[in-house]
Amino acid sequence: MRLSHLLRTFNMKKHLTNILSWAFAGLILAYLFSKIPLDQVQGIFASLPLGRFVFFAVFYFVVMLFFDVAGLHWLLNRFCTPIKLAEILKLRGYSYLVMILNYAAGQGSLALYLKKKKQVPLFRALGAVMFFNFIDLFNLFTITFVALLLDNATKEDPIKTLLAPWITVLLVLTFLWIVFWRVLSAERFSHWQHKRPFCWFLKNDMAHFFREVTLSDYLKAWLGRLPTCFWAILGLYFSIISVNLLMPLAKVFLYGPLIGLVGSLPITPAGLGTTQILSVKLLAPWVSGPLVDRFDAAHVIVAITLLWGVANLVLKALMGLIALAFGSYRLTGNAD
Repeated sequence: MRLSHLLRTFNMKKHLTNILSWAFAGLILAYLFSKIPLDQVQGIFASLPLGRFVFFAVFYFVVMLFFDVAGLHWLLNRFCTPIKLAEILKLRGYSYLVMILNYAAGQGSLALYLKKKKQVPLFRALGAVMFFNFIDLFNLFTITFVALLLDNATKEDPIKTLLAPWITVLLVLTFLWIVFWRVLSAERFSHWQHKRPFCWFLKNDMAHFFREVTLSDYLKAWLGRLPTCFWAILGLYFSIISVNLLMPLAKVFLYGPLIGLVGSLPITPAGLGTTQILSVKLLAPWVSGPLVDRFDAAHVIVAITLLWGVANLVLKALMGLIALAFGSYRLTGNAD
């Protein structure tokens, strides 16, 4: 699907949700910057070491792309269909471009491609995407839980106190989800698939996908995606140290997953605005360095996280345009 075709077929009604999400992001950012004096905004951006910032942003993106594609390669070859690494790289680039407009559509484009190009049943492909997201959530919960245990900061942190029981509950629920499907996979419970209300649910291709996943698969997927989730959280740390600021790593791994989860919600594109609000609340009290000595910490965090988010969007867009230019992707046809 070429960019010119996307522009010709643009439909205002169809994309109204995306337009509204961008508008909402703009309103949030306008509100945040209305609280920052203009001279502070100019001073912060003028003080940023842009060369160092760009290096960290590109380095982070390239390594993240490697981890992401490698994990997707294993998952699709294990559960869906044989597919080459180069093909996944181009497909992922295209999905990155779509995610800028709509995160869910970007994820769904993977399933649609598998259905059209590889003849993988749509619900099975969606099951693979759901499994991928489930493992990522599991990793984020695990990282947060470990960070809670390792954080020994003496400064009072009421958010940490609030977060601890919720993370524990979420981890227990993920374990129960795994146990649920393993129980259903046992032969002695196979008769359940003929009883209501389980009949349709258990015979669905998406359900079959989860029933086929073994404990070994869970472990391999968990370990395979752990570097990706770990690196995604480190991206927050890179955005901070790229402008010569410091922050306790324990706090990065404690609050990074929460910021990432909120940023992935389909409220604003790429979490623009929502990420900045949450980052100010969670990160501003813990940063230190020359910029914070000169400017308000909350103002600095808004500027840095916004610039980091925009840099990530630009790199994803470039990756997507390269995939379109050299891959000539058509979701209804072949990929070069």
